[in-house]
Amino acid sequence: MKSERVVLIREHVRKAIESGAIGVGQKLPTERELAAQFDVPRSAVRAAIVPLEFAGIVKREVGRGTYVLAPMARQAPQGDEEVDASPTDLLDAAMSCYPAICEVAALRATRADLQAIEECLGRVEAARDNEEYRRHDAAFHMAIARATHNRLLVELNAVIDRALGRMHWGDIELIEGDFHDHRLIFEALMKRNADLARRRMVAHLAGARMVVASHAAAPNP
Repeated sequence: MKSERVVLIREHVRKAIESGAIGVGQKLPTERELAAQFDVPRSAVRAAIVPLEFAGIVKREVGRGTYVLAPMARQAPQGDEEVDASPTDLLDAAMSCYPAICEVAALRATRADLQAIEECLGRVEAARDNEEYRRHDAAFHMAIARATHNRLLVELNAVIDRALGRMHWGDIELIEGDFHDHRLIFEALMKRNADLARRRMVAHLAGARMVVASHAAAPNP
């Protein structure tokens, strides 16, 4: 099964870093190479690497590849651990995880999953204020994570969501275009187009970065 291959790829990379076969600053095999080695699509390779990227062990550089940042002794936060971060840090974490989660969901979502995502989308579009919007937006992203049927990806999504929930977003207003982003993401999921779903999530998060950059956000007291 594809999920088993994802775990196998992750363990392969993990052991290579742990043993020193791939040292700090060195480049991982390319997505294409790992996909060929394990006979999986490149989306499965991305899903395998995302947890290592989220943990700060590797870093993906667009157009260059993925490099080892730290030895395996460094661990990701536990699911019940409080994580405080700036809005920019949180959006960086989301950019590292959400597009890959979206990509996997496009390939694995059931009809029931898609229905749940659509219900969350309807609530996002009906939101009347920032608090209501944020709550339903979080549910939308969690529904996508659950559609991966991967418990680790669901937990990664939950860690980011808990941190987002502790942020005070000031006077950032709801943006009509943001609703449109959510619908475009959902349409890509419905089409089972993993690459399109990933790209639309990237565009959505890039827009959120622009909004945050123009507002001062402070942690809740």
